[in-house]
Amino acid sequence: MKKHVLSLAAVAVLVAGVWSPSVSWGALIYSRSPADSAFSGVLTVNISADAFGDICVPFSVPPYNYWQIKVDDGINAFLSEVYASTTLSVAAEFDLPIGDYLVVQSRCSPDSINWEDNGEFEFGNDEIIFSVEEVTAELLGVEFTPTSGVVASTTALVVNDLSVMEVSSESGTSTVTFLAGTTVSQADGESFDGFALTATADVSSSSLTGLGTGTVVEGVLQWGIPNLALQFDPAIELSVFVGAELDGTTLTVKRSVDGTSEWTSDGIVGSTCLVLNSFCTFSATKASYYALVLSPATRGQGFWKTHPDTTESILTDALGGAITIGSGPAARVLGQAELLGAYYASVSKTTAGEKRSGLDQSRLKLLQELVTAKLNCAAFGCLAGISALIDAAEEAYSSGSKGLLDSLTEGLNDYNESGGSLALPEWLSPGAATPNQSKQAADEGFWDVL
Repeated sequence: MKKHVLSLAAVAVLVAGVWSPSVSWGALIYSRSPADSAFSGVLTVNISADAFGDICVPFSVPPYNYWQIKVDDGINAFLSEVYASTTLSVAAEFDLPIGDYLVVQSRCSPDSINWEDNGEFEFGNDEIIFSVEEVTAELLGVEFTPTSGVVASTTALVVNDLSVMEVSSESGTSTVTFLAGTTVSQADGESFDGFALTATADVSSSSLTGLGTGTVVEGVLQWGIPNLALQFDPAIELSVFVGAELDGTTLTVKRSVDGTSEWTSDGIVGSTCLVLNSFCTFSATKASYYALVLSPATRGQGFWKTHPDTTESILTDALGGAITIGSGPAARVLGQAELLGAYYASVSKTTAGEKRSGLDQSRLKLLQELVTAKLNCAAFGCLAGISALIDAAEEAYSSGSKGLLDSLTEGLNDYNESGGSLALPEWLSPGAATPNQSKQAADEGFWDVL
């Protein structure tokens, strides 16, 4: 971050873009540097002035007992703190907005209330002494320009050029790539401090919570401002180092604002990445913690329906021997027979041949996906978001509308089929399907009334 500094001995200044000697007043030792007129970063102006007596003459009547420094753009005056006459040399700091500055001078007062403009360190006579122009900052190796305000308080930052940010860790170096013109902003449009942006790959997977049991974290990258919902337009590209041993593996990319909750694929383009040459590369439109995970395996209805021994094993060992479906007075407790019966029950009619209503048909379809999801979570673990989806389906089963039931059925089906290509854990050996055995054990009539 560059700063504009007014200090040291007078040498030269830039007036209206032309080099010229600095102006001295009496025996005052004063100048500012650098003398160029474009500055980067949050602008802090430091003015060093020596010898109070040369400016305010303490023996005048009444004596000047206080002094301060003023910088003026012709419309607004920016004042330093007040100094006592015993302070003979000062370094005054100013935070200046973008604009042209015409005056740098001292002010003197006998009582710190009534002020007179005195020493004219530099007086442009309507000519520009210096200008504060575009405020740009290099943050983490990338140059950003605020679209409003300054970097420390802006509603958006814009990347100046095509840039690659390197994020190193002990295992390797990950990168974040920005196209020229990429905008970084808060999702709610509020201002944020650009200097709070951070990037690190040294995030312990054990510090990430809420990803769900059974999830294996293979890579982590934090970029953005933790706990702040930043967004990018267009998408940025992240290439995360995960190691050559994962080459050819497809990882699921999850994102969280704080690294502890609400993990989602929202804001991740495509939601997965393929590891090539030790790196998994994906695009994102939102920040700020990215976890690359091996998601748990899943199996669809067909698997659990036709492997009764495996279904019974999970029901007994992981679910305590029963599954509860629905909530409140309408909740139903299922053993092995009722569970298999849910799979074999006809969607369109009861065992007596009576046609089910449209609502009941939707409810039975949800039931089949819901018990499947519960078995999957119990057997392989599942993400927190899936647990929330199951809870929503549980509540909707008893009293939800047809539209809600159908929507939740679709969501559960997506989950149940999502890990179908992933290998089952070594401890689970289901053997061959036995549909006849399953159908004989199924209590289809249990579901005549939903």
